[in-house]
Amino acid sequence: RICVILVLLLSCLGYQTVAPDPKECEVCVEVLHLLEEKLGDKKNRQDMEKVENAIGKLCADKDRALNEAQKKVCYFMDPIKRQVSQKMKNMVPAEKICKDLSKKSSEICSVRNKVKVEKGATDYNALKVKDLKKILADRGVQCDGCVEKADFVNRCQSTEHLEL
Repeated sequence: RICVILVLLLSCLGYQTVAPDPKECEVCVEVLHLLEEKLGDKKNRQDMEKVENAIGKLCADKDRALNEAQKKVCYFMDPIKRQVSQKMKNMVPAEKICKDLSKKSSEICSVRNKVKVEKGATDYNALKVKDLKKILADRGVQCDGCVEKADFVNRCQSTEHLEL
């Protein structure tokens, strides 16, 4: 009876669960997939020393040309590469490894790729405010007095001519 009342109360209050952000940990997962590629054979994942060396080589590799976001994740991953190698040894999926690592180093999952913007073709209204702020920051533009999403959208549209 109490459960029914609780369910009705929550539904009346408009209780909603927040969906996880699909872009959370995206760069960390990319780096781990590159690491798995570099290691090749699953047998190599079993050797923690090889995994740790591969992390160092991947992050230092000039030929691979990691993007800025991936280099940043490498920087955050370096001090905790022992935890990465332990999880890889246990065949934990990349997404789960990143979620677990974010408990040790919260910055790992906060790194995101740049938002792709095409002049005249980008629907800024479809983007989140966080992404709009990132676009403006990448353009080197301040948005003083921006409070509502519409303010950020207008500022992005008015500075669209600037290079990212």
